[in-house]
Amino acid sequence: MFRAKAILSTGIASGYQSKKELRTNHLVRQPHSGETKLWPGEEEEEKEEKEIEEEVEEYTEAAKADLKVKGKLREVIDAFNNNIHPMTPMEYEKILDWAEDVEPGVIILAIEEAVKHNARNFVYIERVLNNWHDLGHRTVKAVNAYKRDFKKQKKHSSKDSDYKPNAKAYKLLDEEDSGYAGN
Repeated sequence: MFRAKAILSTGIASGYQSKKELRTNHLVRQPHSGETKLWPGEEEEEKEEKEIEEEVEEYTEAAKADLKVKGKLREVIDAFNNNIHPMTPMEYEKILDWAEDVEPGVIILAIEEAVKHNARNFVYIERVLNNWHDLGHRTVKAVNAYKRDFKKQKKHSSKDSDYKPNAKAYKLLDEEDSGYAGN
């Protein structure tokens, strides 16, 4: 008891305003040596507090990211319900599985593709997602780049086509057909 009083009185006399402030700063001035140390057992408590703070911070960051994903998933679910049909629990589970592999925006793009091609069913959406996933397109940016490149390739392939109908051949065939009909 004498030691505690000496520690507290020394702490207060050395610039601390109250016992509470002394306790919150976890510092103790040793009466005879003048050294500042932590309260006995405070080192472990301080380590535990730091670990808890780190865990809370990690949890908070994970929770923020989870809320962001859930917000995006809400957009996916709304897009599906508004454009395809009311989502079944099984489709919901599959959407959650896809959300682990691709960005939620990619799922929305797949829904848009299904609507564009008037294939308003989950099987079509999954085939589109499988195709993009197999090609390594897991982000909205990658899918949009792929779609843009696909359109360019499709345009060039139709323009650069070496196919030219041979009008002379058709003319010859028509003449031969007319000769056979007369025999």
